[in-house]
Parts: sequence; structure tokens; C-alpha cells
Amino acid sequence: DLPYIPTAEDLQKILGKFFAQYQVPQEELGEMIQFRHQLHQEPEIAFKEFKTKEKLKKMLLHVGVQEAQISDVLETGLIVTLQGTKESSESPRTIAFRADIDGLPIKEENPDLPYASKNGCMHACGHDGHMTIAMFAIKLSLKFLDKIPKTRKMVWFFQPAEEDGGGAKDIVAAGATKDVDEIYCIHNGPPFPLGMVCTKKDLLLSGYSGYKIIVKGKGTHGSTPFMGKDPISIACQIQCSLHTISSRESIPTENFVITTGKIYGGSASNIIPDECVLEGSIRSESGETARKLMRRVEEISKFTAKAFECEAVVEWPEVFLPLKNWPEETEHVINASKAALNENMLFEVPIILPGSDDFGSFTEKTPGCYFLLGGNEGKKLEEVIMVHSSNYDFNDKSIPFGTSVY
Repeated sequence: DLPYIPTAEDLQKILGKFFAQYQVPQEELGEMIQFRHQLHQEPEIAFKEFKTKEKLKKMLLHVGVQEAQISDVLETGLIVTLQGTKESSESPRTIAFRADIDGLPIKEENPDLPYASKNGCMHACGHDGHMTIAMFAIKLSLKFLDKIPKTRKMVWFFQPAEEDGGGAKDIVAAGATKDVDEIYCIHNGPPFPLGMVCTKKDLLLSGYSGYKIIVKGKGTHGSTPFMGKDPISIACQIQCSLHTISSRESIPTENFVITTGKIYGGSASNIIPDECVLEGSIRSESGETARKLMRRVEEISKFTAKAFECEAVVEWPEVFLPLKNWPEETEHVINASKAALNENMLFEVPIILPGSDDFGSFTEKTPGCYFLLGGNEGKKLEEVIMVHSSNYDFNDKSIPFGTSVY
């Protein structure tokens, strides 16, 4: 239960302050909502966000960002760099913000939505809203650069491929964050009340490592198993052995779960196939634990297969590091939320939340904070449509609240 649920009057006061403080005409918000709908209508999946990149760059130029302030990152991402113009002797500092831009391979089931996607993909995780909030914050920041010290930079990462866990680590590997002092990220949180900011210090989201183990045997007729190498039997041995990592190798304070949720192989009951595949995931609370578990999954799989004169190939299609918020940066978010919204619009989450996000690749070494922005207008928890659902849609009403906090 939340200690505070904002009333319609509370929300109206916050919006009034937003429009007045940042000199925002109502039509500017309308323009941003239209932009969000355009993004929603044509989503693109990880590393294929070419049209999304074009839309973002066109809008950036439209709101007043100069060409020289925009640069490419990876193939489909963008970086926007803004710098204050106020004379100052303060130490240089760079503050970064992340907005993920990819959609999901989900067919949208919102027949009454005029801007619903028709291309078989969907912004089912609200990344269209994240991009819009970042865009609106950039537009408003341009109005106040003369009040920001010239030693301060704001860097905005429009990051591809959050959903498969590749985008953030690739941006870090490319060196794009080497001069960043702190980094922040908003993600929509459908169950939480509209406009409320929800976060916590330290571990907020667990890490996720998705594995695919391909056991390669030798196919034969079911009546002559001695003429082949049975990959199904080996896969079963691997599956049983993976559970001993938890029961026989870990100390009690190491919190993790290894789950194989899918095993498949073969095409008929009287045929021993050439391959059998296991797919599953690891959930863990530290990068060190995740790396150790990934190493053990590989060792157990490969050496078990080798013991039966076969081969196992281990792939990691998705890897998300545990997402830990840094204490000082979380305090910045808490204070900013109270100042931009009101004292009660901040909820410090008491638990580690389910789900994962590759923003952990940024905060592994760079101080930062990830926080959720509520979009729920009075629905009971069981009535809330969650992200990754085929009939989800980002709540446009949360845009000014997120923009104000940024």
C-alpha cells in the first residue's frame, strides 16, 4: 500500500507550476503528445531503429538543437550534448540522461487506438514515452542555457536495443560515457499513481542472463541408440547438474535463481535427433555473481557433453546486469522530485522490483539513478495493463511530470 495517492487537485497544482515555471504553452505539450503518437505508430526492434532515429533527429532540429550538438552512437542511436553559457569558475561536470528507443516484436492489440502500430512490432514497454519526455526536457533546457554554468554539460543518450540487453553495454564499450560524471533514467511504471516517482537506493532491479544451450549429438533410429549420440539424455544431465550450483556451490547469502523454462529437440518418437536445446535464465543481485554463474553454466554444459563424446554450445542472447542506484544520485532524484512535483510525490520502494533493464551497464561504473514514473489513474492493481502486454499504451498525461523532474 502506498502512503499517498495524489488527488486530481494535487495533480492540477503540479501541472500549473510546470507550465508557469518553464514557460510552457499548452500547445507545446500537445506537440509532444503528437510526437509520441508518431513514434508509437512505427516502432522498430533492437538495432533496426533507423526510421526512429530519423524522426528523433528531425524533431531535435525542430525544437532548436543545432546539428553540431547531435552525434551518432552505434548505428541507430543518437547523442545530444548541451552546454551552459553562464560564466562560472565551477568545476566541469557532465550529467547524462538515457532514453531507450526500441520496440518489441509484439503485435499490437489496440484496435480503437488511432495511432496503433500496424507493422507487427509495438512500443509495449513505453519507450515512445521515454523518448518524448527526453525530447521535451531538451526543448525546455534550451530556454535556460544562460542560467546553467558553462562548465556544465548535459548529455542525452537516445539508446537503441534496450530490450535485448545490447545497447547500453555497447555504448559504454564505445567510450561514450567516459566523461560522464552521473547518469539518470526514467522508466514508466504503470501500477504507480500518475506522476509519482518511485525509486530506491542500492539494488532496484535484479540482473538477468538468458541462456541457450545447444547440445549437439548424432541422430539415429530409436531402435539403435548405440549408433548415435543422444542429445536429449545429455540435455537432461545438464539440466539436473545446473541445479547443483544452487544446492552445492553457493553460500546462503548469494541470492540467485537458475531456471530452465524450455527444452526442445526431435521430431518423432522413434528418432534420436542431432540436437537438443535448453533455454533459461539466471536472476542475480550482483554483477560478480552473474559472471560466476554464467561461467559455471558454460563449464557444466560443455564438460557434461564432452563426457558423452558430444558438444554443447552456450549462447547468451540477453544479458542485463543487476541495476544498482548510487546513494548520492538517488538523493538528487528524491530532491528533484519533491521540488518539481511535491513532497508526497516520491515513493521509496521497499523491495527489489521484478524485471530487468540494461541501464545497469551504465551504473556499474558511473554513478547514477534509475526511477519509475507512475501512470495509473485510479485502477486497482489487477486492472492495470502492464508493459510488454499487447494492449499496453503509455499514458500521455505522465509526460509533463517526467519532464519536470528531468
